[in-house]
Amino acid sequence: MDLSTLARKADDLAEDLAEKTATLGAKAQDAAQTIETTAELLSAQLDKAVASGAIPAMPAPQVGPKAKPGYDHLIDALNRLPRPILALTTVALFLVAAIAPAWFEARMEALSAIPEPLWWLAGAVITLFFGSREAFYRRQTPPKS
Repeated sequence: MDLSTLARKADDLAEDLAEKTATLGAKAQDAAQTIETTAELLSAQLDKAVASGAIPAMPAPQVGPKAKPGYDHLIDALNRLPRPILALTTVALFLVAAIAPAWFEARMEALSAIPEPLWWLAGAVITLFFGSREAFYRRQTPPKS
């Protein structure tokens, strides 16, 4: 096959693609118009049903969080940080071990020098933190019947 034949086939394919794209666009516009018309009809029917009392009006949606002082928002934000930080740090450790094994090995050797009682203390702090949060939320949840 020579270059002119390939160019002619490419032009034919491009024209065919343009026609199919135009047809698809027209069908999408028809579908959008049908959906819009149906939504308008249903909205009108719903308005009539609410006005006649056949369907009770829905309460207004609550917009935004309850008003809290800035300090409460800060504390809420800080309370949400530990779990994502622990998860992302764990993933980061695997990435660093894969990217820079020598650096990672040096850090792990430094961690192995930490006395065991200090590890127990760190574990107790983390356990108490998450345990107290869990206990708080369990006390807030009503019992299942």
